[in-house]
Amino acid sequence: MKIAIITAYDNSSNGRRKSGVATYTPELVLHLAEICPHCELHIIADIEGKPEVLRQGRITIHRCWKPGSRFIFPVLREVAKIKPNIIHIQHEYFLYGGPLSALLLVILTAILRLLTLLRGPRIVLTLHGVIPLTSVNKSFLARHFINFPPKLAKIAVLLITKPLILLSDKIVVHEEFQKDTLIHEYKAQSRKIVVIPHGVRPLTLLNGRRARELIGITEGTIVLHFGYLARYKGIERLILAVARAKRHNKDLKLVVAGGLHPRLYSNPQYLKWVKKTLLGAKRILKDSFHFAGYIPSEKVPAYFSAADIIVLPYRDVISSSGPLHHALSLGKPVIAPEIYEIPGLSNPGNTVDELAARILELSAKNVAEPNILSASRSRSWETVAKKTLKMYSELLNR
Repeated sequence: MKIAIITAYDNSSNGRRKSGVATYTPELVLHLAEICPHCELHIIADIEGKPEVLRQGRITIHRCWKPGSRFIFPVLREVAKIKPNIIHIQHEYFLYGGPLSALLLVILTAILRLLTLLRGPRIVLTLHGVIPLTSVNKSFLARHFINFPPKLAKIAVLLITKPLILLSDKIVVHEEFQKDTLIHEYKAQSRKIVVIPHGVRPLTLLNGRRARELIGITEGTIVLHFGYLARYKGIERLILAVARAKRHNKDLKLVVAGGLHPRLYSNPQYLKWVKKTLLGAKRILKDSFHFAGYIPSEKVPAYFSAADIIVLPYRDVISSSGPLHHALSLGKPVIAPEIYEIPGLSNPGNTVDELAARILELSAKNVAEPNILSASRSRSWETVAKKTLKMYSELLNR
């Protein structure tokens, strides 16, 4: 079985300016290679320097494209060379560049569809994010720093997403709510959609005292917010909620660990918001606020091991959550939207008072959550790879 995966790809420890897809795909590919000795895996990836081909056993990385309007040409050239049985496209709306590149991905997929009529490879599309059309309004766009009129933005999302759905043989999503959105808002056929969860890579649980020494916070109850800084993640509400909760528990400390968002790091409006938010947090929480910035992968276990509670009070949920899956692997108490349907999660609610109450409730418990540990086992990367391989095999045997 010859598989070509079109994706951003980061197999180093420095994912500072790449999306979560770029670190998701190496995990998937590595585990596919482990369970499938007859699979030949080709990664058609973004360039980190000059175009090059790297071979790692049965994994070949073709670094050939740059984000932007010309990315489709080197991708098509590599697909023609590889002649795969399966073409697997990893999708986020701005993964391949700006709005124009998002539309060009539709053209790329249409050309690949024509090739499949001639040679027979199957097209799989993983939609890492699914935007509910009903949520696309002025507030939603402002939280994502997208300067489009809402009606135009809604049309653009539909023009990008709907054709991709129609052109693909199978669509992979990570959560059930994404499948529901595709069926009810995009009129996708249920039989085309496969729910394969985002994989959980087990983190090494460090001794609590040692972990706290490593991150430089030795005292207090640590409330951790982890991930790229983004307005839609509800960090402003979290800051106010921790301040309110501190009226009852003065030991609470908020740690925000995350770098600039890879899509927005040069956006002046976004940078202004980041500065204002961090300065506001320091003014409100004083010494109880710690901003750690971007965390390299080797230091991630220390932050999650040191934390007493992980809080992810997202306002918009269109995708799975990498930080949530880190927390799952350690069984830590987690506050995150109930739409994820993971047993043991505590819902953040809709107001500052509700979120403050959840933080106080979990800080009083301060124990591992067995249901969360169980959920992590059902989302192991080995399980994800097996489900993905089964889907590939079923497609080729149709």
